[in-house]
Amino acid sequence: MVIDVHAPLTAFLIEKRKKDAKFTLAPDGVHLNAQGHRRLGETILHAWGVESTIEPDASLLKLMTQRMTLLHDAWLSDVGHKRPGVKPGLPLTEAIEKAKKLEAKIESLISPK
Repeated sequence: MVIDVHAPLTAFLIEKRKKDAKFTLAPDGVHLNAQGHRRLGETILHAWGVESTIEPDASLLKLMTQRMTLLHDAWLSDVGHKRPGVKPGLPLTEAIEKAKKLEAKIESLISPK
């Protein structure tokens, strides 16, 4: 399946810029900000037939962000990537074990009761 994300994001950007000429979805010209990621995700979900989405509550979002950051930093360190000013991540095996614990907490919040 091929999903056109460019056209919907561009249309959204054009509409926003009618009210604010400096509006952007990618402040650095490359990486999407939170609103850009939201629009990108909604576009993909819509193409998959998912019409309704909800934002995760603060506790779920916090756990998801912790898991993502933990694994992101561990993988960067594992592959030897050097980023100025970024402290090294945990060893990958340790990060994966910690991520599993976070996943269990995440699952408990999203699984039907």
